[in-house]
Amino acid sequence: MKILIIHTMAIDYNGVTDCIVQYLKHMNREGMEATILSTVTVHPDFEKLFQELGCRLERIEIRKEHPLRYMFRLAKLVRREKFDLVHAHGNSATMFFDMAGAKLGVAGSGSHMDIVPVVEIRNWTDF
Repeated sequence: MKILIIHTMAIDYNGVTDCIVQYLKHMNREGMEATILSTVTVHPDFEKLFQELGCRLERIEIRKEHPLRYMFRLAKLVRREKFDLVHAHGNSATMFFDMAGAKLGVAGSGSHMDIVPVVEIRNWTDF
């Protein structure tokens, strides 16, 4: 199965990158070809780490500046590589462009947003 993991932030020392790395380290990757898509920048440490994990790295680093151009380049990448699944991972409300690009490229797609719920404590006795 060919999987494209779209990272919507800089691939650097942050929570989204750590979550992707932990998934890749601990999941059964037998029969899986994972490609990481950088949409911003890549820290060299993580470029090396993803290679060690057997992942290919692609770059379309125009997502913020040119979202429509990014969407069509993503669609072209999905069509060319024939990904079975596209997963966007990040904390952006603009994941629409990631999923639309995946759909234009005709792959199954899903997204994951790292959102920390805000809990309102009205009364300390609620615990």
